[in-house]
Amino acid sequence: GVGIAEFIDSHPHLQLHDPRPGQNYQEPEPLDFTFEEVRDFTFGVVEDAASRFDIDGVELCFRDTAYFPPDQGTARAHLMTDLVQKIRARLNERGEEIGRKLVLGARLYSTTGECVSQGLNVSGWIQEGLLDYVSPQDTMYADHNLPYPEWSALTRDTACMLYPGLHPWTSYPARYRLGRIPLSHATCRALVHTMYSAGADGVSVYNHFVSSVWQQPFYPQAMQVFHQLRDPDRVARGERHYIFDPTYGGFTGFGADGKCGTGLIKAQQLRLDRSQSNATGQFRFQLFENLQNAYGATLLFRGFGMTGSDELEVRLNGHMIPDDRVGRTASSDRATTVDSARDKDGRNIPCTAQGGRIDFRRNAENPAPA
Repeated sequence: GVGIAEFIDSHPHLQLHDPRPGQNYQEPEPLDFTFEEVRDFTFGVVEDAASRFDIDGVELCFRDTAYFPPDQGTARAHLMTDLVQKIRARLNERGEEIGRKLVLGARLYSTTGECVSQGLNVSGWIQEGLLDYVSPQDTMYADHNLPYPEWSALTRDTACMLYPGLHPWTSYPARYRLGRIPLSHATCRALVHTMYSAGADGVSVYNHFVSSVWQQPFYPQAMQVFHQLRDPDRVARGERHYIFDPTYGGFTGFGADGKCGTGLIKAQQLRLDRSQSNATGQFRFQLFENLQNAYGATLLFRGFGMTGSDELEVRLNGHMIPDDRVGRTASSDRATTVDSARDKDGRNIPCTAQGGRIDFRRNAENPAPA
């Protein structure tokens, strides 16, 4: 950390100055990998670690807002590929010296499209055998709807393993809605069940400790859940709670509500226009479950801004849900929308929020056909 900070500070001409609007684009000081000096420096860090320490391998962590100037990632992707090839060759060489293979993995953006736009030719790296594993994930939030099958299709017929990332919260709103309470074990099981069912070979854990106000008193006991999550059969036997939140809903740090650092809007919502007499819409969610085998299942969705006179027709996978199977809760007086500000230390802190909710609940012991 100190060495990298010193290098960045002493080489301002190598820094990537992001012209995109948004406070969070201006806070980091990422390096522009267009410059050979930056790639050589990064290789030197790996070289130093492999030569001086008894390491098992290296993980390349790609989670910055950019590695090349905006809109230049695809055109300059070969530069990053050259660096990955060079690192792979050095680890192979060092592995021969010590008599065992050194692993090279990469923590990547959650979608292949984001990787391409950022100049990371992950498909080529996998096909060329440069990586022993890939770990697609958001920088902070665990999303049940990520395209895990798409990643599995890239790795399935290769030696590269797929380890999607497990984070402590499902979304930006959820992070503050209940005071940073981390994911329940039931939600962790749901996420991991989705990953395994989509073809993942394992799970990568990141930032598990950050909600320390809840977990710190119980460490290392809080990590016992990992013994469950590494066993697909045990995960499949446990209760699973799926949550489909707008990942960056309400967050404006990258210039627009719901926008993440790569420029992608990650805030899936279903909005109905009151000016239309029969407004319709779809909310997509992936569920790798056969509910015919379940003891019971409940689907709950929230309708924000609704009134007692609103009427809804609910369909699941195209099948009408009878009115008598749809329950309705009372409007909640607990605020559920979140805004935030930054304190002097640069941390996000929740601000006063306004809002309410109406929940719709359906008992699904006899679910609609998939």
